[in-house]
Amino acid sequence: MATTAAYTPSKTDILTSEVLSYLELIQNGNKDMLNKAMETLNTWQPNQQEEIELELNAELWCRLGRLAININTNAAIKIGLFCAESCFNNACANFKGKKYNSIPTTRLRWYAVAESLYGEALYKLLDTQKQEKDSQDKLLHMAVSHFVESCGIGAKSQISFLVLESAKLMWNALILLLDQPHNRKLLIKPLA
Repeated sequence: MATTAAYTPSKTDILTSEVLSYLELIQNGNKDMLNKAMETLNTWQPNQQEEIELELNAELWCRLGRLAININTNAAIKIGLFCAESCFNNACANFKGKKYNSIPTTRLRWYAVAESLYGEALYKLLDTQKQEKDSQDKLLHMAVSHFVESCGIGAKSQISFLVLESAKLMWNALILLLDQPHNRKLLIKPLA
């Protein structure tokens, strides 16, 4: 009689299934799970040699960031910002060196999403009632730079929908910057 070995899930399998269950709970309205999901996902450093781990890590950070930003409170938006930053921190050296052609499209799209999430979080943290105009402008310029990067990465990964959505978000941020000649010059400067 042959015996079969019992399946033992890896640490990555356990962490990802735990994070996925938190994401589902958050999506169903349990906002208290945001920090728990973030803490759990933060314990996982993907193996830089395993493409599946790198892509899954980027995807989970982006999905958590999107859910956090959708909650639309300052605390949740800051979590969304942290998620986008964590996606970049866990990225491979090719991403950090902007060698996008050497990154598979399936993973590159998540980096484009993370750039867009980063810009959106910065834009949503803008408070015209409490912040000085210079602080607002700096936030908007940083948001626009992340939207531009998202569009560039989205174009390289040939995902037109992602480019279009990032461009829409960028336009909304740009409208607030076009009120002063100084800001218009700063926006045109990189093109010159």
